Amino acid sequence: MVLASDDSKTLSSSDIWKGSDALLLRVFKEHSNRSLQESLNEIPPDTYKDLKVSWVSDYSSKGGFNRSASLGTAENPCAVWTPVVIDQKLVAVVELFSLKQHGYSDTYLHFFNLLGMQIARAIEHIRWHHAERGRIAQLAQSAKMATLGQISAGVAHEISNPISVVSLVSSILKQSAKSGGYTKELLDAQAARLDRCVKRVETIVAELKVFSRDSSRDPMRMESLKKILDETVDLCGASFSAQRIKIIRDEVPEDWMVFCRAPQLMQVVLNLLSNAYDAVSESEDKWVKVEVSQIANGYEIAVTDSGMGVPAELRDKIMDPFFTTKAAGKGTGLGLSISANIMVDHGGKLFLDGSTERTRFVVRVPKTLPVDTAVNSC
Repeated sequence: MVLASDDSKTLSSSDIWKGSDALLLRVFKEHSNRSLQESLNEIPPDTYKDLKVSWVSDYSSKGGFNRSASLGTAENPCAVWTPVVIDQKLVAVVELFSLKQHGYSDTYLHFFNLLGMQIARAIEHIRWHHAERGRIAQLAQSAKMATLGQISAGVAHEISNPISVVSLVSSILKQSAKSGGYTKELLDAQAARLDRCVKRVETIVAELKVFSRDSSRDPMRMESLKKILDETVDLCGASFSAQRIKIIRDEVPEDWMVFCRAPQLMQVVLNLLSNAYDAVSESEDKWVKVEVSQIANGYEIAVTDSGMGVPAELRDKIMDPFFTTKAAGKGTGLGLSISANIMVDHGGKLFLDGSTERTRFVVRVPKTLPVDTAVNSC
């Protein structure tokens, strides 16, 4: 198959070749790669201009085809060129060559026309799939920024605390310098305080950078589940503390690893925590529980809150795009839908556990990516 450029004026050979004679195929392929770059005459004008199937009963005797010599001693080889057309534009040409002569027939012509149409549909599907993935990635990034905006006050508070300590230490050291009352013990203690504050700010900034960047094109790799959950809870911890919401967490073993894009899994969990925060902020009993359990070939992360739960009539709609139970201006209705898509892309699942009175969302993430999902993610 040869591929057309964007202007449909040039063609280049693809890597899709098939033939029974390996040596002849290699020679013909090499010759084709050179000839196609040099001249459009290697493709009949009926195909690249009129977008029709071209049939040549004796390829070796047809003038202008430089590649005919590379077919060796074949007697009367024939060739067929099938255009692949999308929106009246040539996007590819399928070439078929036979070392034996075959007579032209309407049945063959109909078959090759259908072949070109089916390949065009496949290309359109692939293009749509890539475009849809890009659209979902953009929505996911927008939703991520919206979530980041919701926790920004808490993050600012987390940063302001160590900065206040730095300011206090600076004042202590200045006064000690003026009075001459500083000692090695005092300097060591204050230096340690400064070091802890700087590391705390560095940690918060690093977590924000990991979370906020667009990771949709990142390769998946083995990541520490404990580290992902620690950093996610760390990002929203100050916001929860400010509202006196208790986070109850399971301890996660250091060796529990998942195959994922860490920022995306963080986004899913942070979205669930953000939703739980909104659900319990007006409650008297404020708590959110994060449970982690091991299952066959993976783990489950369950986020449960002390809110009123999701009404039965809304449970089937809760994952729909743009559906939200929050007040106007407080939610886009995209968080759960995008999170569900992220988990499908990871070969996992996000679902609402309808067996409990409380609101309990479960994230199921595999240790390794299933084969069928790996193919779809390429």
